[in-house]
Amino acid sequence: MLTRFKRQLVVRGAQCAGGLLLLSAPLVTPAIAQGEKIYRPQMVAMLGEEIYRPQMAAMLAETRGSMAYLSQELAEAGQYLAAIEPTMAHLRIDLADPVLSDGPLMLAGIPDPDDSLFSAGREALNRNNFRDAARLFEQLRTDYPSSNFVPSAMYWEAFSRYRLGGTDNLRQARQLLQNQIDRYPNASTHNDALTLAARLDGELARRGDAEAARGIAQELQNEECAEGENDVRIAALNALMNSNPERALPILQRVLQRRDPCSVEMRKTALFVISQQGGDETAAILMDVVANDPDADMRGSAVFWLSQNPSPETIPLLDSLLRYSTDDEIREKALFALAQQDDERAAAAMRAVIQDPSMSNELRGNAIFWLGQNESPSTTAYMRELYASLDDDELREQVLFAVSQSDDPANGQWLVGIATDPNQPMELRKNALFWAGQSGVGLTDLLNMWDLDLDPEMKEQLVFVYSQSDDPAALDKLFEIARTETDKELRENAIFWLGQSDDPRVTAFLEELINN
Repeated sequence: MLTRFKRQLVVRGAQCAGGLLLLSAPLVTPAIAQGEKIYRPQMVAMLGEEIYRPQMAAMLAETRGSMAYLSQELAEAGQYLAAIEPTMAHLRIDLADPVLSDGPLMLAGIPDPDDSLFSAGREALNRNNFRDAARLFEQLRTDYPSSNFVPSAMYWEAFSRYRLGGTDNLRQARQLLQNQIDRYPNASTHNDALTLAARLDGELARRGDAEAARGIAQELQNEECAEGENDVRIAALNALMNSNPERALPILQRVLQRRDPCSVEMRKTALFVISQQGGDETAAILMDVVANDPDADMRGSAVFWLSQNPSPETIPLLDSLLRYSTDDEIREKALFALAQQDDERAAAAMRAVIQDPSMSNELRGNAIFWLGQNESPSTTAYMRELYASLDDDELREQVLFAVSQSDDPANGQWLVGIATDPNQPMELRKNALFWAGQSGVGLTDLLNMWDLDLDPEMKEQLVFVYSQSDDPAALDKLFEIARTETDKELRENAIFWLGQSDDPRVTAFLEELINN
């Protein structure tokens, strides 16, 4: 039986940090369609056009749902990586730095002493021997103060002392960086030094250094737009959260209020940091960003983070965005956020979208999917009633899938009723039968359907449904069809699916057919 989409997966997605562009189920359809295009000829060859379509459509419907969950996890992970990327820059050795490259650092094949010390320091860094690295870089700048290696040696000595840890090493590292920043503003490691200095301030502030704490606050108020400044401020934001989370929140809120052109990336980082705190205050801050930030990406990210911070206070805002926003992406994110709310008002908002013909079928279909994840009897009863009121077959297919997710026996019988109703479109009947087989309808009921006056297409679908069951009685039914069915194509279908079984009885049966 195919995997069900349970609410626990939504919780799992919420635990994953980040937030790239939210992809809902239909938004991944092009990728799925490409897969269908690739494998369609093989499937047609195996199953025939008529039986191919309902199975693939059903599997595609479930794949859309699975991809919607996976998209959330990918979205969250992506934003998390984007948020921490600048703060990791100082951990990477820039191999493009001419000082660190493997270029011609020797004259006539004989290395200079400062060159030898720098190379030895690099080798110590590569071995994570930070104590020896710090000693070698210190010796280079002390013994050869005029060397071109000194600016980089100052940075890498500071980096080594940072990795060694301890208050004394951290203070020495911070002073080294300040000296390099002041004396060598054109050094290739200048921006890296600024970023590492912000991290050191955060670590020292956490240890009670008031001067370092003041340095962080001042950096966050700096509106200079020079290259590398945003990396420094983002490092300062993270340092502030590490050193004093309670003091950080109001400062982060002030960062969100900035509107200068260079503050967008920093606002995104502040938004991410705040979104991870949770609680009513976080929800209020996120709602303020949705309402007031001038950047569309910021507003979209805030709506997404509201889905990870469910609060009753956010439902009216999300409902308003879902109904009246002119941005389809915002609407999709608002819909997802509402789907995470365990509140009747959120369910009512989704039902209103489903029943509004002025909304796009894509949005209505997504609303059916997300509402269908609530397996309560009232929701599935609503879905069954909804089916009759819809005039779009794609939306009806979404309803069939949503109903199949519940274990309520009444839903299985309803699906069987759709499958056996000659007034329903054939493709919907096939899909209903497929989902009935996946939703726990008793095998006896499915076996009895063979004796009904069904179209050959529906009987082909029944053969497929029997083939998906592990019950020996289903295999027996396929044996019976292969032996006695008068319709040659149905017999061939039954034989084909028997050939996919690893039951030892199948081999003997097929040998019997061959010999007869």
